[in-house]
Amino acid sequence: MRILWWWVCVAATIGAGRLPLAAQEPDVRRELTQRGAPPAFVDAVMAQITAAREAGLPVGPVADKALEGWAKHVAAPRVETALAQVRARLAVGRDALVAAGQTTPSDAAVAGAAEALSRGLTSEDVGELVATAPSPEAATAGLTAAGSLRVQGLHHRHAYREASDALRNVLDLHNTYE
Repeated sequence: MRILWWWVCVAATIGAGRLPLAAQEPDVRRELTQRGAPPAFVDAVMAQITAAREAGLPVGPVADKALEGWAKHVAAPRVETALAQVRARLAVGRDALVAAGQTTPSDAAVAGAAEALSRGLTSEDVGELVATAPSPEAATAGLTAAGSLRVQGLHHRHAYREASDALRNVLDLHNTYE
C-alpha cells in the first residue's frame, strides 16, 4: 500500500498547482441557467460564490457543490445551506494552513486542507503534513492522499503517517537526483 500511495503522491505533486482553480472555475451562472435553474436559485448561488470570493476563499468547491445540488434536484434552501457549509470548511482549512506557516495558501491547498479536515484529519495533522512537505504543492497532494486514506477507514494518525512518509520519500528522491 505504501508504494501505491507513494506513486499517487508523486503524480499529484508533479501535476499539482499547474492550473489555478480560478482558471478551472466554470461560469456557474451560465451553467445553471442552461440547465434550467430558476433565476432566484441562480442569484442565491451567485451570492454564495461572491461571499466566498470576498472572504478570499476558493470558489471552485462552492461552484461544484451548487452544480451538484442542482443536478440532484436538491431544494434551493438545502443547496444554500450546503454552500454555506462548504465556505465554512474552506475557511477552517485556510486557517489551519496559515497556522501551519503558509501565509498565502493556494486555492488548491485550501480545498485540500478543507477536504482532509472534513474527512477526519485534525488541524495538527494538517500542520504536520505542511511542515513535512517539500513544497506547498506537495502539501496539497499529501492532504488529498491523507483525506482519501481516511475515507478508506484508516485512523487519522495512520492516514497522516502514510501521507507524511510518502512526502518524505518524494523529498529523498528529489534530493538524490539534484
